[in-house]
Amino acid sequence: MSSNDQSEISSHIEDITKALGDKVGKEVTVDELERQLQKFLEYGVPIQQAKKTIIRKYGFSSTVTEKRKFLKELQPNESSVNVIGRIITVNPKEIELKGEKRKIFYGMIADESTVLPFTAWRDFNIEKGQVVRVTNAYTKPWQGMPQLNFGEYTRIEPAEEEIPDTQEPRKCKVDELKSGLGSIEIVAKILSVKEKEVEVEGSKKKVYFGIIADETGKAQFTAWHNFDLKEGDVVKISGGYVKSWRGIPQLTFDEKCEVKKLSPDKIKEVNIRKYKIWELIEKGGALDVEVEGNVIEIREGSGVIVRCPECNRVLSEGKCKVHGSVNGVYDLRAKIVLDDGTGAVNVIVNRDLTEKILNKSLDELKELYTTTEEKVQDIIKNSLLAKKIRVVGNALRDGFGTTIIARDITEVDVDVKEEAKKLLQEIREVGSSYET
Repeated sequence: MSSNDQSEISSHIEDITKALGDKVGKEVTVDELERQLQKFLEYGVPIQQAKKTIIRKYGFSSTVTEKRKFLKELQPNESSVNVIGRIITVNPKEIELKGEKRKIFYGMIADESTVLPFTAWRDFNIEKGQVVRVTNAYTKPWQGMPQLNFGEYTRIEPAEEEIPDTQEPRKCKVDELKSGLGSIEIVAKILSVKEKEVEVEGSKKKVYFGIIADETGKAQFTAWHNFDLKEGDVVKISGGYVKSWRGIPQLTFDEKCEVKKLSPDKIKEVNIRKYKIWELIEKGGALDVEVEGNVIEIREGSGVIVRCPECNRVLSEGKCKVHGSVNGVYDLRAKIVLDDGTGAVNVIVNRDLTEKILNKSLDELKELYTTTEEKVQDIIKNSLLAKKIRVVGNALRDGFGTTIIARDITEVDVDVKEEAKKLLQEIREVGSSYET
């Protein structure tokens, strides 16, 4: 059997074990499942029919009677999950899987305990507002929380249970917003609002998006109904739920939510939020943050770079991986690691700010770059490495951790005596904590 064939078999066995849940290991082993699947294939039975037969043999139907779980109880990487919930949103999406286009559905589902995102890998004919009984789903980790997945062996049917349209609203401040929160109440100021037209299930719909803020921070919002929001409005939003994009919270609300305009003096002046780096890492992402720390590393990719004029990707040996050989456009950036003693974050500094901090223009640095790339990197290291700087920007979370896209950057004058006093005080506090 080729490695590709074995990989396909392993993928199908994984589907079967998800469907059978904790029966695997108790009533049947993975090796036995693989032997049975191989035998069906040798007899020419189609793979999907073979999988369904094996699952039915080991009691697929018995999972219907298994105990229902509340959404708040779910953990990532659970199998054989049974829940009852109200579909809050459902949207189609076309993806490419193993070279083939496939239509899936994604949205949010709620019960009495919380709201969770879901992905349906086929059309279950579920509708917004419908209360459904979901049998034999599974969970995967998503943005630090469990995401429900409705797969080939999941069963979804209408449920008679009463699930409220909204839970008792939970009052939140902006800095308390995090993905997965449902039925919240928040008072915030509209800093910006725009509208765009999107296609939902074949029809055009207007959606409104922008930035909200209170005295604790800023977040993104998306409104699926025209609440006549204007820049500068202070509003109380009841019944919204929270998703996130790259760690930045996004409040979402629609016509089922209550939006009430309040007096402008309900919100104090909105300021940039200053964070310790460990706080920012724990939060994951946020808008308009400020951090201070020492530059401990200049990362690869800093200096003069050449970008594709079509897609802005950085060229490699004069070629774009999408558009091939192109006449590149010169740019400048610094990619640094900032550490404040509590943690470290990546910071990406654009051309204008890099020119500012280096006190050199791109044109000046291009001359050095064409001679030897290392000269430009040496200038950046000499200007930034081990320096204390203050960064303001948006913090995003991705597979590489937390990254700040700098909007402003300044060098911080260090008072050596004051810093020594602070360090001595910290040492004393640590020492006293050990003594107690």
